[in-house]
Amino acid sequence: MNPLLGQIDNIWKQTSFAQKIIFLVLIAGFLIGFLGVTYWVREPEYGLLYGDLDQTEASEIVASLRDSNIPYKVKNKGRAVMVPSNMIYEVRMTLAKDNLPRGDVGFELFDKVKFGMSNLAQKVNYRRALQGELTKTISHLEGVEWAKVQIVIPEPSLFIEDEKPSTASVILKTRGGQRLKPQQVVGITHLVSASIEGLSPEDVTITDSLGNLLSNTGGSTLSGMVSDQLELKRKMEDYYAAKALSLVERITGPGKAIVKVSTDLDFKHIDEKRTEYDQEGKVPISQTITSQSTEMPQMLKVGEDDTQIKNSKEKEETETTQYALSKVESAVSERAASVKRLTVAVLVDGYYEEEETEEGKINRKFSKRTDEELNQIAAIVKQSIGLDESPPKNDKFEIQCVQFHRQVPVFIDEVSIAKENKKEFILTIVKNSSLIIAVLAFLLFALKALKRLSVPRQQMGYATYGAPPELQDGPPEESPEEAARNKSTHEKRLALTDNILSYAKEDPRATSNMVKKWLRG
Repeated sequence: MNPLLGQIDNIWKQTSFAQKIIFLVLIAGFLIGFLGVTYWVREPEYGLLYGDLDQTEASEIVASLRDSNIPYKVKNKGRAVMVPSNMIYEVRMTLAKDNLPRGDVGFELFDKVKFGMSNLAQKVNYRRALQGELTKTISHLEGVEWAKVQIVIPEPSLFIEDEKPSTASVILKTRGGQRLKPQQVVGITHLVSASIEGLSPEDVTITDSLGNLLSNTGGSTLSGMVSDQLELKRKMEDYYAAKALSLVERITGPGKAIVKVSTDLDFKHIDEKRTEYDQEGKVPISQTITSQSTEMPQMLKVGEDDTQIKNSKEKEETETTQYALSKVESAVSERAASVKRLTVAVLVDGYYEEEETEEGKINRKFSKRTDEELNQIAAIVKQSIGLDESPPKNDKFEIQCVQFHRQVPVFIDEVSIAKENKKEFILTIVKNSSLIIAVLAFLLFALKALKRLSVPRQQMGYATYGAPPELQDGPPEESPEEAARNKSTHEKRLALTDNILSYAKEDPRATSNMVKKWLRG
């Protein structure tokens, strides 16, 4: 060991001041880089624990993490808390044990009932619990980011005419600014009304976070009806257009036809009651026969002087028959929207021929379709959607052949996408391999220094880095046994270094993991 230190001391004495500065800077840079890489490798990756928290919930979670000595980071202006990725689920279970984040309180309010609680306090807690349960239920619906429910339950009255109905209001925020479908709004309305005693769907008001009214209640009934009619009109137009377009594109090809349909709908509701009588189908239901006889005296002359009196009888019969006519009573109710008129417009593309100019460019020449082709397409469209151009329906139809403007093709730069996808992978590889590269660089540097020290230093009759023999103050030369022992040790050290380098080259990932364990252990 002493000869090695002496050689290093001799080398250090023979170097210039500038070389010493460079050497020290290199050593310091290597140490700083090694420590930086070690800190970077040991720094854990953070993942989102909870997001979109209010300040109260975030402060409670941070306090619990601080008490448990769990590393954390606060992002998004204090609304998001992040912890190491490998601890996310464990931390969530730990916080759930303490009922964090608390959010809206539901029926767990009654888990710990205080003795001597008044009736008013119980009613208030029941309303709070009901509001909390409804809030949590609505927040779990697809497309809803958060919700808030307010309920008003009036006190019961002894008189029916003095009773007031219960009311509820719901405010919610959708994810990504998307709008809820009308069916979802109706579902939320009935969910709230069915959860509260004495609450009808008409008394539930739903608004979004921007203040837009979503529920069709009160004064919005008319607007809701108009909205439903417009939605039905749009669906019927899309249905007719898609039905016709599917046939036209079989002739022209995909993307070479446009079909637009406008419908005139009749939304009248007709309730009609009819009664029809059958004159030929009469049936007697009663018959009355009345007979009347009358006797009156009548004088008859037999001779000139003889007169004879004789009674005359008159009989009268009256027959009365009552008939019942068969009748048919029917009630007709028409509440479905009917199509009064259809207006259809069809645009089809023509043919294109490629022509090469004198300059070598290729131009596309447009030519229209023949009238026979257009009439054939028109007949197919009319039959497919049931178009009737005769009175009284008077449907309208128009077809034209025009040149379509070519759309600018959208090219996807797959190379750039692949590079973006590989960035994270490459960063992970660099992070995992940086430590092993630093270790290998240090080993190579040490190996090179050892080899340089072991080579006989002869240059112009002097040692390569040493002073002339007569000026050397170092220790005496080694004995043959010590030289053999040092040579054997040096050879073993070189063999061990070669084995480490070969193993690192064969399996760098395992070597990196081993070095990480050494540093973290």
